[in-house]
Amino acid sequence: MKRRIISAAEAMIVCMAGLLAVSCDQSRYFAFEDVEYVTGFPASYRLASPEILPVDAIGIQGVNVFNDFILLSCADSSGCLSAFDKDGNPVSKPFLRVGRGPGEVLFRPYMSWLSFSEDRGDTDCGLYDFKGNYLICDIVETLSEGSFCYERLADSLPSSAGARYFMVTDSTLICRKANDYGDGYERCLVGADGKERVNEAMSYLNSVRSADKNILATMFVVNREKGIVAELGSRLNVIHLYSLSGDFHRTVAVGSGLEEIEEAEAMEQDDMNKAYYEAKAFREFFVGLYLGTTIRELDEGSYAPPELHFFSWDGEPLASISLPVRELFFDIDLEDGQLYVVSSDTEEILRYDVSHIIDSLG
Repeated sequence: MKRRIISAAEAMIVCMAGLLAVSCDQSRYFAFEDVEYVTGFPASYRLASPEILPVDAIGIQGVNVFNDFILLSCADSSGCLSAFDKDGNPVSKPFLRVGRGPGEVLFRPYMSWLSFSEDRGDTDCGLYDFKGNYLICDIVETLSEGSFCYERLADSLPSSAGARYFMVTDSTLICRKANDYGDGYERCLVGADGKERVNEAMSYLNSVRSADKNILATMFVVNREKGIVAELGSRLNVIHLYSLSGDFHRTVAVGSGLEEIEEAEAMEQDDMNKAYYEAKAFREFFVGLYLGTTIRELDEGSYAPPELHFFSWDGEPLASISLPVRELFFDIDLEDGQLYVVSSDTEEILRYDVSHIIDSLG
């Protein structure tokens, strides 16, 4: 088994013979055979004072910035997606209603449940309506017309409990759903013909079991251009990377060791760890919002401000940002070098200049 540790100072891969005695047995750990340990980041940053945008929105469940717009998932009876310009002014009425009719969704989505292009130049947004349909919405056309404009990419998709669908190509989705036994999750690729297939990496992750399946929960980000999926652990300190072609898979562990599934199962629910909460995909890297807290602290709102972790698509740590406020939702406008976050305490949209950080990433 290949095990590597990346130092904070040099970000070098170092083989440690003492770690070879630890097996990545799937009954003990949630990890591929190839594991890289990240004990630090080559560069760490703190942010200056933000600009507060005058956005009027409540119940925000995510933010996405593309072109000239800020898109929010909000609690609004007339539509659960709201668009604003970059000065914080609304540009249209809310759209995407909750309901059982055509072009409606059964549940208000988190922004992380939607699929956007990693280069943010594409104005299409993919979403699952929880009724068996995967819809492609043209955001710009929707804002121009004032109504939800969409096409149906797929129908008759399984609506299993907790099912999530994400675009990996123009005609292929990746599905994650709870397995039939309630002790893990299954992943598969779904083509335009409705046929499902699983590659070796997915099959391995599907085989991992836990008495509490939430311990194995992950969030997905996809680089369609590179054909790589990143799954960031919600409870465990792991990030799984694998290619759709099946020629690459790797686990990144944040810290000096892997957490055992059995040890996590033995913890009281409130004392369980909360690792990554949100993630964003970009062309050359992805970013995870790392809480490093407990479920109790998260539920009580007493957690410390989180960090943003930047990784390349092969798992190399690039940089970290220590956020000055408690927040759960963010996005980055690479073109303007701006970081947008939603303050958990005030629900304000805060904007930070991170152009120097983006420039340092090349």
